[in-house]
Amino acid sequence: MGTAQLAAANSPRPSRREKLAAGANSPRAFSPRGQLAAANSPRLIILHTSHQFIYCFLMTTEPNGVVVDHHQQQLLFASTACACRPNTMEWCKTTSFIVFASQRTICIVSDQLPYHRIIETVERAHLAGELSGGGTIGNCNKSEVSSLFCTAASSGELAIWKMFKTPTTTIADDGSSRHVMCIKRINKKASIELSKMAAYTRDTDDVLLAILQFDHIDVQFLNLDDNDDQIGAAAAVLSLKFGSAIPSTFELSHICGAVVMAVGLSNGMIDIFVSETNSYSVQKKLSLDLCGSNKSWTRALAFNVGEDGHCHNLSLAAATDGLIKIWQFVGGGGDQLTVTPLANDDDDDDHQLKMNQQTFCIENGVAHPISVTLESVLHAQTGPIYALAWHPNRLELLSSGANQTVVRWSYSVSDSIWLPVSRFGDIVGDEVNCYDITYSPCGRYALCHSFLGGFHFWEIDSKDVVLPKCFPISGHFAEVTDLCWSPDGSFLLSCSADMTTRIFAKHKQLDFFFEIARPQTHGHPINCLTSVDRNLFVSGGEEKIFRVFQATSSFAQNLANLSDCSTKTDPMSGDACLSSRCLPIAAAFQTELTLTNTAVTEFDDGEGGNDKAGQGGQGDAFAPAKSLLFTEPPREDQLSKLTLFPEEHKLYGHGFEVFSCASSRNGRVLATCCKASHSEHAAILLWDTRTWKLMNTLKAHQLTVTRLSFSYDDQFLLSVSRDRNWALFRRPTDAPSPFAYTSFQVSAKGQGHSRIIWDCAWASDAHLFATCSRDKALKVWRICAAVEHQQQQHDEELEEVKQIATFVGPAPQTAVDLAPRKIQERFYLIAVGFENGAIVLLEFDPISKVLQMRLQSSHFHSGSISRLRFCSAVDTKKEKSDHFLLASASCCIVKIHRIEQ
Repeated sequence: MGTAQLAAANSPRPSRREKLAAGANSPRAFSPRGQLAAANSPRLIILHTSHQFIYCFLMTTEPNGVVVDHHQQQLLFASTACACRPNTMEWCKTTSFIVFASQRTICIVSDQLPYHRIIETVERAHLAGELSGGGTIGNCNKSEVSSLFCTAASSGELAIWKMFKTPTTTIADDGSSRHVMCIKRINKKASIELSKMAAYTRDTDDVLLAILQFDHIDVQFLNLDDNDDQIGAAAAVLSLKFGSAIPSTFELSHICGAVVMAVGLSNGMIDIFVSETNSYSVQKKLSLDLCGSNKSWTRALAFNVGEDGHCHNLSLAAATDGLIKIWQFVGGGGDQLTVTPLANDDDDDDHQLKMNQQTFCIENGVAHPISVTLESVLHAQTGPIYALAWHPNRLELLSSGANQTVVRWSYSVSDSIWLPVSRFGDIVGDEVNCYDITYSPCGRYALCHSFLGGFHFWEIDSKDVVLPKCFPISGHFAEVTDLCWSPDGSFLLSCSADMTTRIFAKHKQLDFFFEIARPQTHGHPINCLTSVDRNLFVSGGEEKIFRVFQATSSFAQNLANLSDCSTKTDPMSGDACLSSRCLPIAAAFQTELTLTNTAVTEFDDGEGGNDKAGQGGQGDAFAPAKSLLFTEPPREDQLSKLTLFPEEHKLYGHGFEVFSCASSRNGRVLATCCKASHSEHAAILLWDTRTWKLMNTLKAHQLTVTRLSFSYDDQFLLSVSRDRNWALFRRPTDAPSPFAYTSFQVSAKGQGHSRIIWDCAWASDAHLFATCSRDKALKVWRICAAVEHQQQQHDEELEEVKQIATFVGPAPQTAVDLAPRKIQERFYLIAVGFENGAIVLLEFDPISKVLQMRLQSSHFHSGSISRLRFCSAVDTKKEKSDHFLLASASCCIVKIHRIEQ
């Protein structure tokens, strides 16, 4: 089997972690192929199967020529937030899938499961730039949208995708089943960011594609085949200019067989364009005045096609600051056209709405006169209105914006007016300012995403009562910087540059993970965290201190009720979910203008505001105790307010912004470090987790320590640094203090790595560890047996730590971890993350030097892998399982993979 060449690709821009550590600049291209420097090396096969994914296989061949490939991987869970910008979420009507963008990734959410969850991700949907917009492609031949959707990138690249209701095995280059495939890519138009992109399929089976770029809109006509599988070259390209006005948004629909485009401008006007059948042109027909004398930006547009939308009526809703106007488009095929305008909701003797009827004609073989009439003016919200959505089956309209509420408007046939029938959302919240809002295909549910990427979901029952519902899709909206499993594997913690830490747990009855708590909402980006025990974790942000957070009794109860956590006694912490360490604190809250979470120690179980808050006196503003206990995965508003952990301690001692931390396996010792450009600041501080006093200081590096890791028996502490060296500290087994670590060995000059070392990890037997670096090398090191057994050796030339294998990958390596137990009592399983978003699995046998690797598309990320963590649960039942759980983080996405043995 030959070795395929790795296609050249642009390297991702430097990650935030690289900038923080002041590491070397990223190379602009990857090496042509991987290399392995070890005895009896197997072959590394790097296949460039498509422009989206790079698949790497490192396989061994048995004597009979059979390729060995044991492992199978499955994506269990993906967590992320929606992109914090408009036009990045859509609910497809034909497939019932929810599609949203997250930086450079397209996420597919299914609503056919007990709870919504991400079932597929399309990594690196565009070769460069983040996703800036998109939406489903409308079809004149259907009442709603088809299974096509389009996306645009901030770099100017465009793509059209086809979505399938069921996974199709023939559409992915690697043979795996997928719901989405790309059927058309359009070359980069310009370096200007694309603000919005939309498309519509005409009766002639060609696609009208509109692209908004700053001060103009480009219109292309693309040929579509009968099966919607291929799109040809553009038949015509037009550019629409608007003089001194700037287009802010646009919307596409159809009437009388023609495509209608409404363009909202910065001067408060709405221009109406029409593209007639069999014509590669777009003509301006009229202008509608949205704002009157108070000129303001048109912020949202939404078309609603009537029951006979092919020939008759169309409604357009437009919104600006606190104002919504609805126009009715009525068409016919005859010479006479009669329109009866509907009354305004403020219609009375003193305030008559002035109806200005405008007309234009569509020529599609037969003249179709179209009448446009202002139907209604709606006032019920203050501030800008960012999103509008029509009900799919009846005359209802949703509007949302910066006033932190969603208003549902309904048309009363008896009174001929529009009325605000319900107002919902978090009125006192700080993030329910919605960018996009949509109805479900059946019209029973409403979904929106907020300024911080969170989703909010409501059900409208048969009595028109709006109820908030669980929508367990949540995650970080900025780069994820660190991951950490709890010592017993009950949950996963993550932290991010979005200034939050989050906890994900597995559902007790259903096989999926969800966010169960958001214990920290900070004022600085958070760089690192570590779990001391089940009820205690430490995090460090862009400041000089580490903060210690203690779990609450409400969190412990929710963990026992919702997750597969056992409440029986385990050897780690006594009562697993309800240990005495977390019982005293019921909940926590954060007051304004502070970064500290204050503990709440006592509650009144009633509905009123008689709660007593410790050290803050904010009981009246806090929720009653019973609202802190959940019967289903918590909603976004509950996570942001009701799941905070109180801050127990602050750890001072570092001179610059903290960068990394690690806890010993027994939870007794905490090691911390900070950014450094001199040896005096590159020291490692050891803390007592019982008294939180500084107990020891270790010095071995000259620059920033990028990662710390304790061995499984806590005998060794390993550190790696920007100075390209690793350092090993040892605590003798007969040491009287658990903090008596001393320098054991530092990598010799020229024998370590040639670039910054990003990560390190220990094997479960505590005598083998691995380091990975920007120099594209993974090195495996072994502590010699003489040192392991503490035999007295006086040979000065004895090498205490030996390098036993080196793997050189196709790109800089940024993360590494080893499985918590051996495979077949012999092989070490090593996971390696790359700067290009790939993850590889290596089986390493230190005796025969057999390495084996397998990758699937679900293991790829869109950006540099910032962290890999195997779940190293100590529970005996979990240790006997036939699989591993591997958590990975990149950009703003956290994934959990199941790896079968």
